[in-house]
Order: sequence, then C-alpha cells, then structure tokens
Amino acid sequence: MLVSMKDMLQHALRDGYAVGQFNINNLEWVGAVLSTGQQLRSPIILGVSGGTVKHMLGLKCIHDIVVNAMDYLQIDIPVALHLDHGTTREACEAAIEAGFSSIMFDGSHLPFAENLAITRHLVDLAHSRGISVEAELGTIAGSEDGIVNSEVIYADPQECFTLVSETQVDCLAAALGSTHGLYKGKAKLGFAEMKAISELVKVPLVLHGGTGIADDDIRKAIACGTAKINVNTENMYAWCEAVKALFAADINDPRKVIQQGLLPVREMVARRIQLFGSQNRG
Repeated sequence: MLVSMKDMLQHALRDGYAVGQFNINNLEWVGAVLSTGQQLRSPIILGVSGGTVKHMLGLKCIHDIVVNAMDYLQIDIPVALHLDHGTTREACEAAIEAGFSSIMFDGSHLPFAENLAITRHLVDLAHSRGISVEAELGTIAGSEDGIVNSEVIYADPQECFTLVSETQVDCLAAALGSTHGLYKGKAKLGFAEMKAISELVKVPLVLHGGTGIADDDIRKAIACGTAKINVNTENMYAWCEAVKALFAADINDPRKVIQQGLLPVREMVARRIQLFGSQNRG
C-alpha cells in the first residue's frame, strides 16, 4: 500500500537521516527502485515528473503500474508515489485524483501570495485524503523536463516561515544553492541558511538536485535539517552509458537492453540509500 511522505520524513528528521526520491521513467525502472529499496529495507519515494506523466501514459496508468508492481514484488517497505514539480493547481489535483500518495506544488515561479494561496488549497485537499504535500520557495537552477533556470535565488527565511505556518505543508524545498542536472564544478550549498530555515519552520527540508553533491555535503545537509533528497540525473546517465555499450555488442532484445541498463542504476540507488542513512529504516 502506498503511504504519504509525512511520517517517513518526520522520522528521518528526528533520527538524523534522509529518504531518497528516485525518479522513475518506465515500468522496469519502477521495479528496479522498489526491489533495491526492499533489499535494503529502506523507505522509498518514487518521483514522477511532468515528462514522465506523458511518457508513461498518464497519472492513473503510473499509479496502477506502481501498485501492481508492489504487489507482484511483495514490497512491504514504506513507498510514497510523489508528483514532482507540479507547477499548477490542476496538475496536483489530477495526481490526487489518480491515487498518488504525495504531491509537490512548485509555485516558486509565482508571486509569493499566489504560491501561498494555492499551496494552502492543495494542503487542505490533500490532507483530507491522507496525502502529503511538498512546497517550494526560491529558485533551483539547472534544467528539468525542459524548464531551465539560469540562476539560483535563495529562499527567503521569513517567506519560508509564513508559508509553512499558514499552510501546514509537510515538507519544504527551500532553494539554497542546489542545481537540477549536472553541476559545473563543486556544488555550493548554503548550510548556514539551511540550518536557520530548518530551525525556523520545523518541518523536513528537501534537497533537489542531489546528483553531483559531494558525500560530505550530503551529510552536512542532513545534519542541517534535510530529510528528503532527490536523485535523478545520475541514474539516467548511468542507464544511457550502459545501454550504449550494449548496442555496440549487437544485442537486439529490448527487454535485455532495458534490464541490463538498470544494473548500474540499482547499484547507484543502493549507494544513495546507504549514504542517506535510510537502510534498515523501512
């Protein structure tokens, strides 16, 4: 059964570890992430971007694939199915109706008052159904699903406090230097700001753009109140590199290509679970 992120993230914040959000891209990807989490007894968050919604033929199809995969694989760890970067109220409402157990409303591109109002509406709707909500403030640089932001804009601490206190949102993605995609050089995170915002809002923080952040900085972020870390780019690159080698070997069975490409993805997900400290927490 799918669960919301609320309890798993509150537990992670209290006990000083983080839960990974691993974005899915197809049926086999779902199975690879779920089975890796099961083997390591780690809670898992399956992230679904707008591009994946189209690729996997809609929200309801994705929900049913995940639920049936969990049944087939006999998954009994906590699993949240989470809409990643829902940029409109309608997109988030559609995910709720499709059976997702968690949503992210990314209103960071909107004026603060509008972001606040829509977040409040979605929290009221989602919480009435036991569904968790993630909000975002500030600007996370980089590119995701064709949406490009060229610069990082740090989240304002007072806006973070107001948004959380007035909406009761479950977790907050406060932009503090992370980047979607690949970093050019070393990631520079605002740890002092992160710690201050965490102490101010008292809800789990979310770190987007987990690919390429040094292990020590991941540990620092967790110590500063980050309880959810999103990882996607490194897994996509690992799959593509593995598949290039397979085509050079003249393999012509798509099922073998997809599954072989997922072998390094499984390894990377396992390493992230161990780094985040979520092993044996599920």
